[in-house]
Amino acid sequence: MKYLATIILTFIATLSWSQTNNEFSIFTKIIEQEASNGKVYIHCDKPKTYFNTNELIEQTGLQIPQNTLNELKESVLTSRDGVWDQGLIQSLNSSFLKSKNCLTKEATNELFRETGERQKVVSISEPVFDQKSENCIISVTIQNYLGSASGYSYFLSKVYGTWTIVATFNPWIT
Repeated sequence: MKYLATIILTFIATLSWSQTNNEFSIFTKIIEQEASNGKVYIHCDKPKTYFNTNELIEQTGLQIPQNTLNELKESVLTSRDGVWDQGLIQSLNSSFLKSKNCLTKEATNELFRETGERQKVVSISEPVFDQKSENCIISVTIQNYLGSASGYSYFLSKVYGTWTIVATFNPWIT
């Protein structure tokens, strides 16, 4: 019985680490992409992921198996709001970031009021995965000024163990 409990705990710990490792890899990939034209601020909030299977297929032309789409759709239903781990943000390459600390909503508003200039504050949703953790959807919102934002979603796939951005879809702007 003790042996079985050890196996179960090891399995749970491995799954937890694997999910955290995937989340870190995806978070890093998205920040690298968003910071390709200059450093960014990271918003602390982790909003729910938005996903519509029809928009993904129509806007990208990708041929994704229906079971993968269904799994992603189910995962979106269980995604949740949250806050990014400050340790995760601090472990990122500082050449991408204007600050090693994430910004709260209040700090973001203060930044815009104090500088009066265009900024790039990136808000990244919780990634949602298919059952095998081989595909992922993540939503990104970029705030440039108070009251001005844009965003889109990314479809990522794990290719030879590395998360790769396959497509961007569902763009919006206010």
